[in-house]
Amino acid sequence: MRGLFQSLFRLRFGSRMKQFEGIPGPIPCYPLGTLGEFRRNDPWEVCAEYGKTYGGMTLIWMGGRPTLVLNDPQLIGEVLITKVDDYYKDYPIKALKPVLKNTLFNLNPPQWTGLRKPHSHPLLIEEYDQWLRSQFPVVKKVIDKHLTSMLADNNELQLIDRMQRLFFEIFNTIVCGSGFEDGGFENFYAISVMATNRMKVPQSLLIPPIRPSFHKAMRLHYGAYEKAVMKARQKPDPNAHDLLHVFLRQGTKIPDVQIVDFLSEFHAGGNISAAAGVVNTLHLLDGNPKIANELYAQLAQMTQRGSEFNLASMEQVPLLDHVLRESLRMIPPIVIYGRSVRKDRTTTLGDREIPPDTAVLICTQTVQRSASHWKDPDTFNPGRWAHGGVEANPIGSDYFFPFGRGPRICAGAEMAMLCMKTILASILSRAAVKTSGPFKGVLHCGVIETPELKGRLVPHSHS
Repeated sequence: MRGLFQSLFRLRFGSRMKQFEGIPGPIPCYPLGTLGEFRRNDPWEVCAEYGKTYGGMTLIWMGGRPTLVLNDPQLIGEVLITKVDDYYKDYPIKALKPVLKNTLFNLNPPQWTGLRKPHSHPLLIEEYDQWLRSQFPVVKKVIDKHLTSMLADNNELQLIDRMQRLFFEIFNTIVCGSGFEDGGFENFYAISVMATNRMKVPQSLLIPPIRPSFHKAMRLHYGAYEKAVMKARQKPDPNAHDLLHVFLRQGTKIPDVQIVDFLSEFHAGGNISAAAGVVNTLHLLDGNPKIANELYAQLAQMTQRGSEFNLASMEQVPLLDHVLRESLRMIPPIVIYGRSVRKDRTTTLGDREIPPDTAVLICTQTVQRSASHWKDPDTFNPGRWAHGGVEANPIGSDYFFPFGRGPRICAGAEMAMLCMKTILASILSRAAVKTSGPFKGVLHCGVIETPELKGRLVPHSHS
């Protein structure tokens, strides 16, 4: 029977299949193609298996649409860097459009290019690095407030929920100021759930959201940023150092409605993924007590004068940075994402000519655990980042790109790294986090998070 459906697929899509002859992959069946493969495991795990079975490029079929799964850093580099103009972002743009509006994440050139120029995006302000470093005490103040609450809670915590709420307040505070009246975490979360549900539906079947609660959440969420921009325009505070005020003081010609979209983008682009990065790190440390104890000892030296520490002292604990990088290497929050060949041209990928509008899936975790580059790739070993490891594998390099690669690398990567390290330093300098429950990943806005994982904060004896 299976052979019959395979023959039917060749009969229906034979001319299209000839364009990809020679590229290995599972045999498609009519009418789903190879979609049945994804019933046996999580999609990111299936794509990782393809790398082991078929090599760096695998041909699969989403129904009648050919899709290339890439598990090779050089091929991925062609798509994201050397031939980036031959590709565009397709899925899940239609699914996200009612939620994200116009952002760097979900636009294609030329609109994307226009918003990636100086004075066109808050993350492109002059002396951005200096501004970001100045936000350390602001970030830490928010963390300390949440940490006090977590330490007082004797029950197990739902880690991903706590971290997402923490990042929500951090981003709002450094972007819009400490007096910002946000639209509420629940409204943001409702929007993100709608986006997640829409990403599960074929794009051709999507219709505009009709649920009244979603539209109410959108009004409240975006309305908070509209009020913040209006207030900053009408009553600018010359002493305010949040990103919105700094951006407006430096001058910009983009309309306020676009600034509102940018402000909301920080959550869509970073809240869920950064929170997952912190939770994954806490889970890995709990499973590796020797490394955790070494980090606790170094953090204890950092806080010898009490619970207060600054950015300079935190940077004197390189193990903290190495632990986070190793976590992002082993369990990148975004393990798979896509591009498509432009509709108006063919391109070459490796030594193959690829037809227009061919979908491409890029697998992060497979490359970041490649045995050809990493020694004992499935072992949690922060020591691999010492003695030149960071310099040899900077963020966005061939074998380490948890924030993407090339010109479309996440613009907020530095902000996310600073916040994640500060959260980890603040928590782990005062307590160990003992995790329990299944470390089972589910997709939330394209990010793999673990909602069933619980955590209990156990204060250190010296705290």
